[in-house]
Amino acid sequence: MEALGERLFGVPVMAPYFHFAFGWGIAVVYQLTAFKSHALPVLLGPTIALVWDPAMRAVCTAFGASKLAAVCALMLGSTFAALALSAPPQPPPP
Repeated sequence: MEALGERLFGVPVMAPYFHFAFGWGIAVVYQLTAFKSHALPVLLGPTIALVWDPAMRAVCTAFGASKLAAVCALMLGSTFAALALSAPPQPPPP
């Protein structure tokens, strides 16, 4: 299996990326359903998570990067994008 081939300290570098993508997919479905369903996120989340595979392959191809570098760049980039695009914290009411 190609995804498990590249390892760092014996751990497949794609493992954290899979967990990240699944969590992201589940969170997207929860947002789309306004947290009203618990079955749909579990069923559709991993399917939506597949959107991250072409992104990783595109980074590898465009920049000649290894999977490790592409995975780190995409996870860091998406984390910083979420922080930058989120609303600032509101002070508690007096």
